[in-house]
Amino acid sequence: MKSDQIAAAELALASAKKKSIYAEVRLVEESSEKLAAQDESLQPPQRSAKSGLAVRLWKRGWGFAATCSLEPDAVQRAVEEAAALTGFAGGSLAPPSTARAQWQGECKLDPFALPLSWKTERLLEVAAALEAKAVTAREAAFIFSRKKQLYLNSQGARVYQEHFETGYSLKAVAQGAGRAATRSYPNCLGGGFAQAGFEFIQKADLIRQAERIAKEAEELLTAPPAPCGKLDLVLCGSQLALQLHETFGHALELDRALGCEESLAGGSFLTPEKLGEEVASHFVNITADSTAPGGPGSFGFDDEGTPAQKLPLVRSGRVVGFLTSREHNLTGKSGGAMRAASWQDQPLIRMTNVNMEPGQETLQELIAGIELGLLLDVPNSWSVDQNRLNFHFAQEAGYLIKRGRIQGLVAGPTYWGDARRFWRNCDGVSNSALWQTVPNCGKGLPLQVVRVGHKVPAARFREVDVAFGGRP
Repeated sequence: MKSDQIAAAELALASAKKKSIYAEVRLVEESSEKLAAQDESLQPPQRSAKSGLAVRLWKRGWGFAATCSLEPDAVQRAVEEAAALTGFAGGSLAPPSTARAQWQGECKLDPFALPLSWKTERLLEVAAALEAKAVTAREAAFIFSRKKQLYLNSQGARVYQEHFETGYSLKAVAQGAGRAATRSYPNCLGGGFAQAGFEFIQKADLIRQAERIAKEAEELLTAPPAPCGKLDLVLCGSQLALQLHETFGHALELDRALGCEESLAGGSFLTPEKLGEEVASHFVNITADSTAPGGPGSFGFDDEGTPAQKLPLVRSGRVVGFLTSREHNLTGKSGGAMRAASWQDQPLIRMTNVNMEPGQETLQELIAGIELGLLLDVPNSWSVDQNRLNFHFAQEAGYLIKRGRIQGLVAGPTYWGDARRFWRNCDGVSNSALWQTVPNCGKGLPLQVVRVGHKVPAARFREVDVAFGGRP
């Protein structure tokens, strides 16, 4: 960062210290680039660059303000606005950070340093592989972002971090026989991401994945409907990640569990008195880990300067912890889960990498244990109630399982249930896990959208309500 930017952050902190018990400043630079191809056409590159400074003060509550101008008068106004908002809530804080450190995410091949022509050639190669006879629409995209952030607080903390993020998204739409079908990779949510450079795309084998989803989109046009009734399911990929995200990840954010933040289905059935309660089978172990190299939710320090941590949330089916902050915690210590979507946003408790730990079986063994059921990997719609308890998921497709073997694609499966019963009916977890991303996790008012990582295995669930196209 430039010396005048750093000087503005130091000016903000010096001024804020005079007006509060505690003060912190975040100086942020962000840049992004999205390259997209639709059918045979390369779309104009979408690029953005933004920067700003945020001030947060504490007396008996938080005051917050931000500015995109680093002129001294604008910085001083932000401090005054933040100071005017403090003191409207009671409470206390866990000890503040005193860290003095630098951290940089993994990046072997900086996407912003690569020629645009070279990147677009790679993209068009992937888009071409989405072709099939019945495929009428194809989309492929590469997405890159970089964030530089300086954090300062009145206790002497000074933390500089640099995040690189690379992602991709594929979609094929087929039409025929009076039907339309879509297959996406790795999810329908906006792509898969990692804290990495262009090497993440090079390792993803996107040509093969593009060919696969184009073929499956075509096959779905004549695929039989999904069976209905109480079926056994194997969830993997982005479907298990989203199930974990919606029914455990959000429910274990402590501000929601305490009723302090309830936007966007923001309550929780996992309130603090549920600590120690059995809410899943003994096969289920869930960990929040912001230290994992390459994870979409990884960092060196959160936006309160708290070091990244690996913390258990569920062990052998029992709740043992929550995602926490300095203000909202149960132990007098922050779990380091505060993140702001951008420079103008207040930090909130957000999921880091909320991962499901691997088990003992292979995927083939999970499938072999099913007489009649489905393997599901990519959703196309979902809903969840205000307390994250009752849910409903619809799928792009399902793979029919009969007598322990995959039989082929079926169209239109949906499933629903009560989160407690669903997770208690988990009776097997595979022995390997892969990174998945929820790239558009929303929380807060005004809305903040961040990327969340989940490293998940495959898991088997017994006697789940399943229907075709939502119709029993």
